[in-house]
Amino acid sequence: MVSNGTSSESITISSATFQYFSLPTPAVYLNGLTYNGSSTWLDSSPNGVNATLGTGTAAKNGAGNALLLNGSTYWTFPEINLGNAWTVCIWVKNLSLNGASLLTQELGSASSIIVADPDYAYLNVIFYNSSGRVGVAGANSKQPSVTTNTWTYIQGTWDGSSLITYFNGVQYGPTQTISQVCVPGNGVYYIGRRFNGSQTVNAEVGEIRIFRSALTASQIAILYNYTKPSFT
Repeated sequence: MVSNGTSSESITISSATFQYFSLPTPAVYLNGLTYNGSSTWLDSSPNGVNATLGTGTAAKNGAGNALLLNGSTYWTFPEINLGNAWTVCIWVKNLSLNGASLLTQELGSASSIIVADPDYAYLNVIFYNSSGRVGVAGANSKQPSVTTNTWTYIQGTWDGSSLITYFNGVQYGPTQTISQVCVPGNGVYYIGRRFNGSQTVNAEVGEIRIFRSALTASQIAILYNYTKPSFT
């Protein structure tokens, strides 16, 4: 059963400012540290939205904290009915898009989330509706270079009117104010595959969290600082 997001995840932060902090329950939480090496990547949220190997080889990286996508591997998980407000957070390393996306939904008339536009090779967070890709234009369509062998936390929020991309807990580029609606695509989500083709990425993916609400800038920063010891 999918959670309605009313409960919370509590985390302790070693900080003079934040000692205790609550987050909404994720709609899906795929954790590379707990992945067991099988063709099923178990969801660590209470919702049971497990990811399934699509093609390629299921394998962890040498550090044991991420899944390897080797240019022929991708994963899928089912529709999670996000609605018109969400947050996505992905830890990634050694990413080469190869004409694919890091995370996307199978496109019919809509796609709730696209992380990394496959045609422009931008790492920003966008979505797709009947008007086409939304959020790809603007200053935050471009992003800092991703350094080889260095982990990057890509985060994005959509609250129904504002679309924001973050890198390593910090907003990159201006907030994009958009009048269009994000509609769930009713298709499976792909990890590491193009939404309308067979192209797949090369990457190490350490964590994917998706929430049914737009986290605040403070929540984004604290989630980055809370999770980065596992990857940096």
